[in-house]
Amino acid sequence: MKLRYIIASLAAVLTLAAGCTKEMPGDLAEVQVSSSFVSIPEAGGSQTITVVATGAWTLDNSGSSWLTVSPASGNAGSTVVTFSADGTVNSRSAVIKININGKTLFKLLCNNS
Repeated sequence: MKLRYIIASLAAVLTLAAGCTKEMPGDLAEVQVSSSFVSIPEAGGSQTITVVATGAWTLDNSGSSWLTVSPASGNAGSTVVTFSADGTVNSRSAVIKININGKTLFKLLCNNS
């Protein structure tokens, strides 16, 4: 009777071990960013992040005219992206979407305060 439980436990452990992978699953493997949060001082300025993608990508900056993003698109590989904003007396924030292969895979939060 105990042998049956030992064999079942061993089979479960082997199944879990076989399911482990070193690669990032699905969408996470398509795009990575060095930081998911960008903070620009109230006095204005810029900050950079690195986008690493497996294909062509675009940044959707619609709705945040106060924020300049350069470049707003790129190809496979590593690209340094600069976020810039003028000074402000009010706190501003924006969500920037990263689109790759026809789908939104990542959202960046930008803050100017």
